[in-house]
Amino acid sequence: MARKGSQKVRTGCRTCKSRRVKCDETKPHCLRCTNHGRSCQGYPSQDTVNYSWGELLQKRPIMPALTHRTPSADRRALDFYFRVVAPILTEYSDDSFWIQLVAPATEQDAAVRHAVIAISSLYEHSSLERDTAQLDKTLENHFAISHYNHALREISKTADENTVLFVCILFVCIEVLNNNKDAAVAHSRHGVRIFNGSRSRSSLWVRERLMSMFVRLSIFPTLFDQKSLVFPPFVDAESDLGGTPTNLDTYRSSIDAIMTRCLRLLRTLGPRHGLPLWPDDWPLPDGVAASQQTLSSLLTTWQNNFSVFELAHPPLHHKTQVLYLIMRMKCLVGHIWMGTCTERNETSYDRYLAVFRNIVDLAAQAVVLESGRDRAPQALAKPKFVFDLGYLPILNFVALKCRDLGTRVAALDCMAILPAAREFLWDSALEICIAWRVVEKEHGADRRTLETRRDRAPRDIPIFPPPDRPRIKSARAGDTAELRANHSGERVAHYAVTFFTKVVGQYGLKTEEEWIDVCASPPHELWKPVRKTTAPSRV
Repeated sequence: MARKGSQKVRTGCRTCKSRRVKCDETKPHCLRCTNHGRSCQGYPSQDTVNYSWGELLQKRPIMPALTHRTPSADRRALDFYFRVVAPILTEYSDDSFWIQLVAPATEQDAAVRHAVIAISSLYEHSSLERDTAQLDKTLENHFAISHYNHALREISKTADENTVLFVCILFVCIEVLNNNKDAAVAHSRHGVRIFNGSRSRSSLWVRERLMSMFVRLSIFPTLFDQKSLVFPPFVDAESDLGGTPTNLDTYRSSIDAIMTRCLRLLRTLGPRHGLPLWPDDWPLPDGVAASQQTLSSLLTTWQNNFSVFELAHPPLHHKTQVLYLIMRMKCLVGHIWMGTCTERNETSYDRYLAVFRNIVDLAAQAVVLESGRDRAPQALAKPKFVFDLGYLPILNFVALKCRDLGTRVAALDCMAILPAAREFLWDSALEICIAWRVVEKEHGADRRTLETRRDRAPRDIPIFPPPDRPRIKSARAGDTAELRANHSGERVAHYAVTFFTKVVGQYGLKTEEEWIDVCASPPHELWKPVRKTTAPSRV
């Protein structure tokens, strides 16, 4: 009788293959060799081709090849990333990085592969709930942490700047998903410094493909980090602002670079706008007026050039339409910043009511786009997280600084529809609750009354707060939530929010703190005072 055949195994260490015996494939040396006193000669390299980073960053099929050597949990995480996470991360942009560029890199580079698996797992297991279970226990995603640590070890072994730059973006995403602001800023700072110092011929093409991502990474520290003035400026983007952009990517990088410079200027004026509050006759720092004029001119030039570009290249797809709207909204916000940055009085924003209304009109167009969007059933819910700053900070700025009731309530309505649950480190539910409380305090009525008043008033007649009510200069939430009973007696997450108000004729700011109930759809009874108002602080 014929012998029963068996399938040949083509994997295993070199020693076992030469002896024609089955290898247990333990790494780095198999147990079959070591237990029998033989020298394990290691494993042959995988049947893959080593590509240059220039070749890796060419557009490829979305899904990378997953071999039988990839553990099942890793294969599932990679599949979840490319099918679910990557399309969401590109909600406000094209897919050139998170899909087309990441896919081939995961096949060749271990650090990239481990980082992508960590991102996938963190996104899948992140929760939007703020209930007792989520606040009373710390859910450690050991799988994601393990792969993140593997990625850190792998990247520490390489001196290749291209690899470091690529993985740096992934590390920032991991830390933002973990809500770790300091680590995210540190990774961004490290990447921008390497980018600024890298001038080798082999890295020029890679730098061109990654520049738009690093421009956006240089924005968020100026929004979230009080020490953002020590954050290195992005040299490449700022040096190209004098030219005319030629395509959509360069227009986006250009407006982001201009906005970053605007934010850095606002930071230099921090003592005039934040804490401590200085006297009204405090002089402007040297060069501020010239920078203000230069940036205003850059914004106007960008706006005019983009209007011509939009006529020649009308947006045909949903993501392009969204990107056009967001870029135009950013430019309008920049105009308001530059027009008010050297003034101390909150009433200076009243001069820009028409610009605020223009921003809200653009947001309303985005709402129409979303309502007519053809989505798969599983994609109808708002994304949990996007690695970008889209609608949320823009509409939040309008709700806080535009004192016309109709315009700011319209901005809040759009905030409830357009943004993802989290944009970078911005929490949409928390920002909506804080903004509504600011509106209530400034207009002296609750939300239901204000909405009724807005609906009955003609749009062309602005409704400003009563002159005897001070305007809130800023509102700042604590970093952590606390479980407290709400108006119904249910224990839900509350944040302590501090409101800062300028007292006319006095130095310093008056502060008042309240606990705000954060929920997906803010009720009318959101807040509870936690301590008495403090006297204005003096310098």
